[in-house]
Amino acid sequence: MGAAIFAFALFLLLAGIGLAFLWQGKLESEFSAVIYGVEDSLEWVAAALTPETRTQLKRSDVRRILEHDIRFAQRAFESHDLDGAVVVGGYDSAVFVQERCLDQGYGYDGPLIEEVLARRADYMIAIGAVGPAASAKETAEAYGMDVDPDLRSSDDVE
Repeated sequence: MGAAIFAFALFLLLAGIGLAFLWQGKLESEFSAVIYGVEDSLEWVAAALTPETRTQLKRSDVRRILEHDIRFAQRAFESHDLDGAVVVGGYDSAVFVQERCLDQGYGYDGPLIEEVLARRADYMIAIGAVGPAASAKETAEAYGMDVDPDLRSSDDVE
């Protein structure tokens, strides 16, 4: 009789461990990693551009701009010179993209590049890779900096 109870307790213990592993696996599948796909972002951006921009840029142009923006981010992170924040899709990125495109013989106006990068940022937000931009006040507070009482963001304006 004692052996039967021991075997039953062992069975319950193993079943409990098995259920714990199944539960953990289910949790992991619910919180899957966000994967940035170049082709997916290209599709998203091309579809989201204004009609005026779509008439000025071919898909290959949009791809070129996106690829150079990715190269900007890679170089910024590889340089390990991260004293300041690296803003992918920001002004420095747009200048980098424009210069690289000019080096290849493709001259795009700044507003065209800015729109492509803005739509790519929308894509990144949509897939959950980044959150919406923080205001200057929120950023200062997050880094424990003194916040100027006169510092107002567009979110603060009524």
